[in-house]
Amino acid sequence: MDPPWVLKKTFPEDDPCLDGSMKTYWGGVWIFALDTVCKSLRMRCKIYGPVPSPDSVFYGDSVALRDIVTGKADMGVHTMLITASRFESGNYSMIPSLISRSYGMVVHKRHLVSDVATSSQRMLFYTFTPTAWAGIGVLLLVIFTALLLSQKLRTTKFGRTARWSDLWFDVFMGVVSNTWPGHLTVFKRNLVSSITLIITSVVFSLMVVTLFKTTLPSKLATSPLAKLPFTTMEELLLTDFKIYGAVAVKESLKNTRKKIIQTLATRMEGVSGKDLENYYQFISRDEATRAVYMIPEEGRAVLSTDYSCDFVEAIAHVQDYPAAQFWFRNGSRLFKKFSRQ
Repeated sequence: MDPPWVLKKTFPEDDPCLDGSMKTYWGGVWIFALDTVCKSLRMRCKIYGPVPSPDSVFYGDSVALRDIVTGKADMGVHTMLITASRFESGNYSMIPSLISRSYGMVVHKRHLVSDVATSSQRMLFYTFTPTAWAGIGVLLLVIFTALLLSQKLRTTKFGRTARWSDLWFDVFMGVVSNTWPGHLTVFKRNLVSSITLIITSVVFSLMVVTLFKTTLPSKLATSPLAKLPFTTMEELLLTDFKIYGAVAVKESLKNTRKKIIQTLATRMEGVSGKDLENYYQFISRDEATRAVYMIPEEGRAVLSTDYSCDFVEAIAHVQDYPAAQFWFRNGSRLFKKFSRQ
């Protein structure tokens, strides 16, 4: 059985990387899943671990499929892509997964370039969440609308406009002239507006204090003032970065209809053999001068947990592919039994 992965949440202090960006780890769930399936089918299942082949020849980039094809195993458990060559080979059957695997790209941190000017200019806008900015926008809209209504009321009632400073007091303190330009209304008649002013002032003061004394300094201290030399697929293809990925991923990319993905597949160098068997170790070595690596979404957790924290996500969700977790030798009765259930 090849090493698939299971989702597991952890606390920040358990994070192996200092930046605290990864809180999700993956491990072997399929042992439990296979045990549950076997019990539901009233079958006795014995799980064997795969033994690497000395000649580094793998069927479909997997030792599990190698053992199935050679007759050493009746069934293999591995969340592998359903590629055209695997599907049409006729050597094995599979049960597709309902969830596709999402692939993205990672790159070593040493390729980050300084971006102090851009980061400092954008830091203020990244400090608040979109919800907070929406709230501020609504608050400003209400204030502006109230000012316009106050001006309209003055014009309608007294036939003249007022200074904006007077309108500001109209909105928040409720100071509205009854006999222009006579005395103002008393404070008790405007208690609701006064309370609104007090609450608004307190909230706004807290927001300003939090922004400049807590949130913004924290962002400036923890946010990397750097960026990648590319942010999109188009920009990546214009650089001299080498692109690595599994042979099966390269094959799947070639079969897509998107021109840019096909171009990506042409540029990609397929990894196979022992390098694919220890793919994350191959990534952690990062022997190429400039390189990016295609890995599944859960692969970032595997890479940071077991190998290296020096990699960051370059481009997310490049492509999604259907996968299969259960693979059977061609003509196996287990496949028919599993499929019926």
